[in-house]
Amino acid sequence: AKHIQIWPYAEPNKPRILCWAFTRTGFEDRAKALQETWGKGCDKLVFVSNEVMVKMKTLVVKLDDDSHGNLWQKMQMSIPKIYDTFKGQFDYFYKIDDDTFAIMPNLRKYLLSPQILKLKAEGKGLYLGRSMDSRFYLNSVSGEGCRFNVGGSGYIFDDVAMKKLSERIGACFPGRRTSADDMLIGCCVETELGILPVDTRDANGGERFHAFDPQFCNDYHLPRDTQKAMKEDW
Repeated sequence: AKHIQIWPYAEPNKPRILCWAFTRTGFEDRAKALQETWGKGCDKLVFVSNEVMVKMKTLVVKLDDDSHGNLWQKMQMSIPKIYDTFKGQFDYFYKIDDDTFAIMPNLRKYLLSPQILKLKAEGKGLYLGRSMDSRFYLNSVSGEGCRFNVGGSGYIFDDVAMKKLSERIGACFPGRRTSADDMLIGCCVETELGILPVDTRDANGGERFHAFDPQFCNDYHLPRDTQKAMKEDW
């Protein structure tokens, strides 16, 4: 077995990272665990919830339906609030869920890599995560396909992309109710901002952002009908 190496040179605010996690009433234990463990590696950790959470920095977003099936409305409301509240204070905005896990020293190392520094210097906006292609199976949700970063492992906008998105997200799929917020945000970023996901794989083709848990990967078998799998399989 291979062991994960933790980068020993990470420093706070290099770069400045805001982590913001979706949660809601009934999931306080998840949020508390995140805050007490790896969330300490964020320069700031904010929870987006339907009510204030005790002893946690909370951005309250009130919806008539705060269920998992209405995450897109929550996303549309939270992004402008997050940016307006913290603009100018952070280099990157890391969108996570309350059950996401990240190794923040290694994320800082990646964001300071020559590849990312070069892309960031271009000033066009960055969208980082575990990229997937929705063109085969998103038609019923958005009406069109796009590339998107899957939500489970979290995805990152730099400050340029976050500013642009805060100004344009209201034009993307208004009134849509769906749990596929990660897919729709990818379509929004592509169609409204002209920004595509960065290829975040390492030199060996390995993923840095892992969308699936180890058990799923261990048990997975490619379907016999590979053509069908190309259209329907994750």
